[in-house]
Amino acid sequence: MAARLNTPKNTRQHFLNLRKKGRRAVGFRYDVTAVGVARIKIRRNPKFAMMVRKRTRLAIMLSVIVLVPYYAFMMITAFSPELLSRPLAAGAVMTVGWPLATIMIVGAWMTTGVYILRANGEFDALNKEILEEASK
Repeated sequence: MAARLNTPKNTRQHFLNLRKKGRRAVGFRYDVTAVGVARIKIRRNPKFAMMVRKRTRLAIMLSVIVLVPYYAFMMITAFSPELLSRPLAAGAVMTVGWPLATIMIVGAWMTTGVYILRANGEFDALNKEILEEASK
């Protein structure tokens, strides 16, 4: 017969007793250290779920905005290079492909800037609110 642990009925009290003795509860669902309790509060906060949804939606949208033109450009280059090799004007040296590639690169930088602005503004403010509520 397996030995039975002598634990109090209150699991939280058991965690705290272990912590006082300098041990940590291993194999239990929750960590009762200050970090563990804060982590639980953060994950249960509806603002955290909202922030994660907004951030994910923005990241996917900006990724599509960058990747669709990039792969379209690569497909045109691979399957119909004559479209991009046309000169911009009669007798011009620069072809249509150069300005298109430049616009795509600048567009990628701009979408990165949009993400940084949103992350430093809206998402940082939400993150600060969530952390303040979790530390109460």
